[in-house]
Amino acid sequence: MSRNEENLTIIIPTYNRPLYLERCLGYFNFTKCKYKIIVADSSCEKNKELNEIIIAKFPDINICYNNSFTLDTMLFRKIKTIIDQIETEYCVICADDDFIIPNKIKNSLNFLNSNPSFTAVAGYSIVFINERNIFKKPKVIWQNYHQQLFPYMNNTNENMKLRLNQTFSHYFPTFYYFHRTKFLKMIFEETLKFTNDYRFGELFPALTTTIHGKIKTLDFYSGAREFLEQSDGKVAEKISDFIEKGTYDHKFSKFKAGLVENILKTTNLSKVDAIRQIDEGMQLYLKIGSNLKKKKNGSSSFLTVKIRKIVVNIILSIKNSKINKIIRKKRFWAENFPEEEYFDDVRVIKNYLVHFYEIHDSKEGTKKL
Repeated sequence: MSRNEENLTIIIPTYNRPLYLERCLGYFNFTKCKYKIIVADSSCEKNKELNEIIIAKFPDINICYNNSFTLDTMLFRKIKTIIDQIETEYCVICADDDFIIPNKIKNSLNFLNSNPSFTAVAGYSIVFINERNIFKKPKVIWQNYHQQLFPYMNNTNENMKLRLNQTFSHYFPTFYYFHRTKFLKMIFEETLKFTNDYRFGELFPALTTTIHGKIKTLDFYSGAREFLEQSDGKVAEKISDFIEKGTYDHKFSKFKAGLVENILKTTNLSKVDAIRQIDEGMQLYLKIGSNLKKKKNGSSSFLTVKIRKIVVNIILSIKNSKINKIIRKKRFWAENFPEEEYFDDVRVIKNYLVHFYEIHDSKEGTKKL
């Protein structure tokens, strides 16, 4: 085992999704992952029993299973509990619907090891949508998750105030980036102390990471995740919900106090200046959110309907065409696939998904995940 493999732990939080956990662990087995994996399970008792059976299928990978969590255990508390048990120098969180490319892990760890002023690092991430095509075969649509954020993902300014403003105005989560274990432990201690909901709880680690150091996104794809409408980020209350309910001021006051405390630990700013920095930054964040909401609400429903009609006509034409037999034999892959220079980075995920769904289809028919 290499030094990097001894120095990293992968945390997989899971909650009532045995099939996703099986897919995730199967992927690490498929790629012959040598890193230690800790599964943090807060599922119901029935699914915990299923998960134990699933884990037993993969004796060749190093899995530690922690099922001590209850259904109502907050995600951030679950992560913090696991981090307290980690002995490796580095760690990374991998959701059960995510994939990490093992041969890219060492690049991230080497970067952190050589650059102590950086607090988080990763490569690009790509999103896929798991669907079924018209012939009931698996279809995966790929989308560059970070494409619009590429110019802002390297937050490397030496000035903390400028780094913080960039995170507020062009926010993207660093939750799944590679971190030093000691630092990530501190982040989640602070997150639990100063937040009590998913929305501020996700924002706080990214801003704290920015306060304490720089963030690097390396020029390769290091992972992929499935787009799910019912993911925590999609269903959790938004900042606008807190404002409407009248709970925003209390939540933000506590949140701000935590960020100010971290600023005072790492800079020479006065408390007044630190408070002003967070107030101004939050206004940038709220402004961006407001503009995105307006843009979304202003989209043309007429155009959407027209496009759908065109797509339906194309599908009907294909189904009735002479090439129907040829297409029926193929899986619909590579829509919006990464640029050629990055293809090899995600090829391993594509190959595994084909493998997984072929096995799954043979057992379950055309049941959708």
